Amino acid sequence: SKIVPPPTPNYGAIQPAQNLSPEITTNDQFYIVSKNLFSDPTVDAGPWRLTVNGAVNTPMTLTYQDVLSQPMQQQYESLECISNEVGGPYMSNALWEGVRLSDLLNQAGVKAGAKKIVFYAVDDYSDSITLEKAMEPTTLIAVRMNGSTLPQGHGFPARMLVPGIYGMKHCKWLTRIEVTNEDFQGYWQQRGWDDAAPVRLTSRIDTPLTGATVSVNQRTYIAGVAFSGNKGISEVDVSLDDGQTWQRATLERPYSNLTWVRWELPWQPTTKNNYTIIVRAVDLEGNVQDPSEAPPAPYGSSGYHTIGISVA
Repeated sequence: SKIVPPPTPNYGAIQPAQNLSPEITTNDQFYIVSKNLFSDPTVDAGPWRLTVNGAVNTPMTLTYQDVLSQPMQQQYESLECISNEVGGPYMSNALWEGVRLSDLLNQAGVKAGAKKIVFYAVDDYSDSITLEKAMEPTTLIAVRMNGSTLPQGHGFPARMLVPGIYGMKHCKWLTRIEVTNEDFQGYWQQRGWDDAAPVRLTSRIDTPLTGATVSVNQRTYIAGVAFSGNKGISEVDVSLDDGQTWQRATLERPYSNLTWVRWELPWQPTTKNNYTIIVRAVDLEGNVQDPSEAPPAPYGSSGYHTIGISVA
């Protein structure tokens, strides 16, 4: 379950193989998951306010311009939905810019005994994180995405970014931040999903596509992404024989340890046959991906992504 010391990442150049996820997901291609069955809110920044209250010494109410006037931080970070199946599409990567949540909490003055920070959204969504997580320097109130104003579909005017935790904790259309000494349970926790929700180490084969046919005696590339929340990736292994043997893939050096890592293995098959390809990963702490298969609910999915292809 853990390798000590962790493997040294095998960084190198990779080919832009067809269907390999781009390192940065464009705003229009970034996945969207919502509780709202019919339509998400459209927020006007003019009357919008962000309130910080609860167990604080100085409650605050900020306009959009007030938020924009705060010191800003940029970070590359990938998000994944807790409902994502192994090998699924609900995982993307972007450059974000926003205000450190710790800055606002320090301005408000958190009272002794506080346990959780609760997020409330315009659409009546709610969720929470621990005070310890809230004070991490990478926990942001994001206002920009890939160099542009945060799109409405991704939570304009402001959304949370909480690296290392599944996307349901990255509350969109944020309107209130409450400091509480209670064990608050949010919208999805009331429906049975895990409250801690740490991202489970995962890896995905983007190319070739499952069911594809590749040519014998011609070089092809097996490639994809691996993600561990905020723990980075140290190794990706690929099996071409249904797990009997493994080969180490080349990793593309990521922009940060908060993002997915693209990986690639060149392959020139010499035999016409059907092949089962499997991928697994290790994070920078040496934690090994869990091979046991589990559905997304309630902790996030686990297991190895496996595809079948033909060589003709």
